[in-house]
Formats: sequence, C-alpha cells, structure tokens
Amino acid sequence: MEHHLRLGNLTEDDTIHLLDLASMLYQYFYNSLSNKMKGEMQNMKPIPPGILELPHDKYLRYTDELKKEIARYADT
Repeated sequence: MEHHLRLGNLTEDDTIHLLDLASMLYQYFYNSLSNKMKGEMQNMKPIPPGILELPHDKYLRYTDELKKEIARYADT
C-alpha cells in the first residue's frame, strides 16, 4: 500500500482506510483461529453487515442523512 501511495494510486485517506480494514480482518481471523486452536469445533461464521464498516462508510451515511434533512426543509 505504501508503494501505491507513493505512486499516487491511493490517497492518504484510502491508505488509512485499507490499513484499518486489514487490521479488522486480521483480528477477526486471528480470533476465529484461536478458538479453533483451543479445540472448539465450529465453522467460521460469516462477517455480519456493519462489523467492518469503515469511517468513510459512516461519513457517506451521515452525508446522505444530511441531504435528506436539507431536502425536507427545502420542501417547507
């Protein structure tokens, strides 16, 4: 990722979000594998929606809510 950041293929924000996502995935897989190593016989569960929500996703949802609120006041 650092290589692509230097080349300009990724912005600094994109790099931060990708590193956050990689960290979350690492924690998820590490915890799942740790449970299996302890002898628990369970299949890996799918990641529920919203667990790996990036800050950018929250920002987009927030701006969508603001746009709806602005539109509501514009109608009155």
